[in-house]
Amino acid sequence: DLLRHEGGMSDWLTDKYTRMDWLIRNANGKVGAKTAVQNLLPRGEIGDFDYSNSSFTLVTLAAEKATGVGWRELVEKLIIRPLGLKETSFGPVAGAARTHIWSRGKMRPFGQSGWGPTKSVAAVLRGAGDLFATPRDLARFGELLWGDRLLEGSQTQLINGIANLTGLPWSYTIGSMMDRSWLGTLRTYGHTGGYSGVSTSLRRIPELGVTIAVTANGMGTPGNYADDLAINLIGLLDTPAPSAAQAVAGASGAGLRASSRANPEPFPVTPPASLLTCGGSGTSVGGAPSWLDLSSTETGDWSGLVTALAELPDGRLVAGGAALTRAGGVAVAGLAARDPKVGRWVPFASLTRADGSAATVNEIRVDGARQRLYVGGDFVRVSNAKSRVAAKGIAMLNLKTGRWTALGDGLRGAVIVRSIYLDQASGRVAVGGRFTVPGKSKTVSVGVWDGAKGWVELKAGSGSDVLQGVVESVALTASGVVHASGHLRIGSQEALVARWSPLVAGWTVSATTSVLGDAPHALVLDGGGMLTAGTGVGWYGSPLVRESQLSGYGWERVGGGVTRSRRAAWITALAATPDGRVVVGGAFDAAGSARTQHIAVWSAASQSFSAIGEGLDVEPDALVSSVNSVAYASLRLRSMEAGGRGRVCITAWGAAPPSKPAAPVLTAKRTSITVGWTAPPTGSAPSGWVAEATAKGQTTRSCRAVASERDCTITSLTPGTKYSVRLVAYTIPAGPSPRSDAVKISTKK
Repeated sequence: DLLRHEGGMSDWLTDKYTRMDWLIRNANGKVGAKTAVQNLLPRGEIGDFDYSNSSFTLVTLAAEKATGVGWRELVEKLIIRPLGLKETSFGPVAGAARTHIWSRGKMRPFGQSGWGPTKSVAAVLRGAGDLFATPRDLARFGELLWGDRLLEGSQTQLINGIANLTGLPWSYTIGSMMDRSWLGTLRTYGHTGGYSGVSTSLRRIPELGVTIAVTANGMGTPGNYADDLAINLIGLLDTPAPSAAQAVAGASGAGLRASSRANPEPFPVTPPASLLTCGGSGTSVGGAPSWLDLSSTETGDWSGLVTALAELPDGRLVAGGAALTRAGGVAVAGLAARDPKVGRWVPFASLTRADGSAATVNEIRVDGARQRLYVGGDFVRVSNAKSRVAAKGIAMLNLKTGRWTALGDGLRGAVIVRSIYLDQASGRVAVGGRFTVPGKSKTVSVGVWDGAKGWVELKAGSGSDVLQGVVESVALTASGVVHASGHLRIGSQEALVARWSPLVAGWTVSATTSVLGDAPHALVLDGGGMLTAGTGVGWYGSPLVRESQLSGYGWERVGGGVTRSRRAAWITALAATPDGRVVVGGAFDAAGSARTQHIAVWSAASQSFSAIGEGLDVEPDALVSSVNSVAYASLRLRSMEAGGRGRVCITAWGAAPPSKPAAPVLTAKRTSITVGWTAPPTGSAPSGWVAEATAKGQTTRSCRAVASERDCTITSLTPGTKYSVRLVAYTIPAGPSPRSDAVKISTKK
């Protein structure tokens, strides 16, 4: 009720006309948040609409009381930092207040003396007008909030649903206004804002899939300059569909402007049941592939997010994430692994921060040829049963010995590794994030590790060639060229993608905001060595681009591009396949001419996209490809219940587990049993076999065989003991078949 202006509270700011004048005269007046909720005039009943800034301030006081944390700290921790709002902060803003209505002899448009973001104004408008942001941050926030990316299930209806009906063309949902008169009868969400001399408009138009933020001269009132400008800009975008689209749509109204055909009230938000389904049914005909659920077990609970995946040479899947403390019902600390031979998740290693909490894992890379695994994040210590080492941000596991080590002398500073890229040919590893590389040059944010030479110095030609900023993603070519993306600077130049070459010995700008709408957070090289980049939500441009072969280090859209019907598309993850293609994950429903949900495969050889089955239910947080599966993906499935948490989904494209094997044929000796079998006549082809012998009071023993073998020998058995032997076939990545019927046999005395 408070956030819908139906709480029965008056507004301290306006219920007495003298208060506005008092604030103008007392920029540093002794008022606070409690001032705005005390000594209010009587107002209407609860449930009746009556605009009140004070009701928002009351919510901030309640939040502080409930959490024991200050309002500003709560907003910073829960909203500003997680959403990457780098140009948003609290008032007052020094020098922003306008103390008079005249400026150099001319009347200020809509000027009002003294009304500005002063200390006293920020105090009594806490939660209702104490934040300041650039249009870039406003558009980002609006796209996330009204694009259903911050809430789940029926809660989205409270933000994007039918507002309280005031009988006016505008009314309020929770925290924002819905207006049916802003652009015809088109439903829009947003609000105006500003102070004397400055006007702001933030609008989301669901029918167009557009979020727009504008600042201009004027006053922060409805119908201000910024609002007028936003309406005119949207009018330029709201054009009829092309004639070809009209021909396909027929009488559905595609030839009309969105403002003419829009329904002024939204339909109920009813997420499909598939949003809680991980993968497909898990069944296949004749071994045909499908999306498989690898995350579920009998208990199956997860805690934390999965942000990185990798397949080991033996077929195990390793998952890392943020605050990952449970995986498939098992307690873990940063890293978990699933063995397809048994189909269960187990702890893989413990990665911790200085305070002992589970660290965030941002990247995992596997060098199969050299039996090495690299992991990057914000940890300071890594341990398993065989080793315990201090390693800041990046560590290496020797898959032969099972021991962890730091990379040389390690990285320096408050280390966070965001990205790791492995050049399979040389075994070199590029690392990106926030850190300083040891050595004379003290390179920051990007490092290259060579197993034989240690940290490689990325020399710069001069001080103006030094890279600055936090690197979000890196890529490393066979010739030693390093690509880095993020909100970066090279000297005085801004860069969204930067390039270092051993031939130039310095960093150069590859892409800026004039080319890309957002900094790429995913980089990958295809089989031909061409760089492909995926961006997040941007104002313009294609979210999936690659270096152009025709214009030097210019950029071009990848094929026909990825698109999302009437909404902005964005990329969440990229992965190279063993055969040189690129798996693309993100928010889209078409890739080139292929209709596919959230995942597609790009082939540079054929210059085309292809779907993987029917796609995924939501955009993936992480992708990896291997010889066993064209794509493993981690997803966050959304709950349909108010306040629901959803769940983690790990899925892979592959054949279902093999059918139940026939009972094996056994041959016993004194301390061993040889197990023989035949291939199953139907179902998925096995990747391997496991035979297991059990006996009362004895240790369970087993033997394993690859797909082509038809026998294996279980050793270290007790003489003269009766054993029960079962056979299991397994497929990578799906997992094990049902166990065969037991066959009993006794070892010789």
